[in-house]
Amino acid sequence: MRSTLTTGPNPRDQLCLIMGFGYDNAQLAELRHPTRTDLDTVSQDVPIVIVHQSGRLGVVNSKVLEVLGISPDTPDRAGGVIQRDATGAPNWVLEKHAFFSALAPMLAGVGSDGMVTFAEADKPEQEGRLAGAGEPAP
Repeated sequence: MRSTLTTGPNPRDQLCLIMGFGYDNAQLAELRHPTRTDLDTVSQDVPIVIVHQSGRLGVVNSKVLEVLGISPDTPDRAGGVIQRDATGAPNWVLEKHAFFSALAPMLAGVGSDGMVTFAEADKPEQEGRLAGAGEPAP
């Protein structure tokens, strides 16, 4: 993501959302899900959402939490889980309804071109493309 942000076709100040697709925590060197802290090293100014290969969970950065008004005190939603570390602090891996309820408002601002990119993200020719130039999500 860092490489695409600095060398990709879309300047950072024009992005309203960065999305990543298909990570598998079992295939990562750390053998864990990325966390909000990991994504914040990429950007704290642009919302970032990465989607697990299952499509049932994902991770968001601090900007998404800010935009959506989600805090450590936000309870789990019915049918969803905010994963927490051993101390009980959220790591912002969001499961099922917790993830979908965060994803939907973030996609609202990407426009039709961004939605096409989102829908076609699993195609090899989309690798490294940043979707979502336009107005930031509400």
